[in-house]
Amino acid sequence: MANPSYPRARRLAETIRRLVGEWLEAELADQTGPLVTVTDVRVTGDLHHASVFFTVLGDEPAREAAEAWLAEATTRARTFVAQQLRLRHAPTLEFVPDTV
Repeated sequence: MANPSYPRARRLAETIRRLVGEWLEAELADQTGPLVTVTDVRVTGDLHHASVFFTVLGDEPAREAAEAWLAEATTRARTFVAQQLRLRHAPTLEFVPDTV
């Protein structure tokens, strides 16, 4: 995950958190659904994989619906992030519910 001794991984995690938030805002602007919030992003040391932690405001069915939608929309989110980053390889994204 984003090791504090690797400032590049920490900066990339923060950038991905911001970009996924922008992507969610654009995707969910015209839909009525649960409020999804990105709480944290952790990037591996080699910058090839990012775990995006999220919470959902709502009841259990809303959370399950949001998880299913995010699992289906992962490719679109990665495409959006890749277009904004200046990296040779965009990291793969994994959406993980934040249970804390």
